[in-house]
Amino acid sequence: MFGYDLDDNLRRQAEYYENLLAKRGVRPEGLDWNNKTSQEQRFKVLRDIFSYAPPCGLLGGLEILDVGCGFGDFWGYLKKEKIAKTRRIKYHGVDISEKLLAVARKNHPDAHFGLKNILKEDFGHHFDFVFCCGAFNIRFMEEEAHLEYVKDLLLKMFQLSKIGVAANFLSSSGVYYLSDKDLNKNQYYYFRADEIVAYCRSLTDKFVLRHDYHPSDFTVYMFREGKK
Repeated sequence: MFGYDLDDNLRRQAEYYENLLAKRGVRPEGLDWNNKTSQEQRFKVLRDIFSYAPPCGLLGGLEILDVGCGFGDFWGYLKKEKIAKTRRIKYHGVDISEKLLAVARKNHPDAHFGLKNILKEDFGHHFDFVFCCGAFNIRFMEEEAHLEYVKDLLLKMFQLSKIGVAANFLSSSGVYYLSDKDLNKNQYYYFRADEIVAYCRSLTDKFVLRHDYHPSDFTVYMFREGKK
């Protein structure tokens, strides 16, 4: 079904983050963020999709899916900023590590968390918005396979959404000191914004590229309204 070993990729991802959790503890650094400020900078841009989205459904309560939810920190951010209450959000978080999810359930008993990989399992329903924050940035396969994997995830996220999708990526344009051939030689994967936008355009004609908040990071919004 896939042109790569999905199960091995998921196993290596889970091991990587569980090792970070053991070494760094329950804090943003335990999910490979530099610090809480860096993490919340990305969360703010993700939540801004509500301002770009078509008005339909935004006032009647929202159901959202957080792919690669980790400790459920995005849900914590939405609550802290009063957005969860204002938008009347029902939150679902999914991850591939039960150890990370155990932390999420303990920290946020008001949310729903599940051990799922969206490429392999059927949810049975759709969500108003689907988010992914930071889960694309570390690769455990060859470069081409990782890019194919991320595109498969974006497609499934879009298919699961009723209104829109927001996802962020490490940006190649911020890594000026490395040549193209050396850019993705380590475990972090730096994406070309134009390549991701071209793929998004193959799914919908309504999208937004946000490359205005950090030189080494960008976010893409995709909307179902106006889809081809």
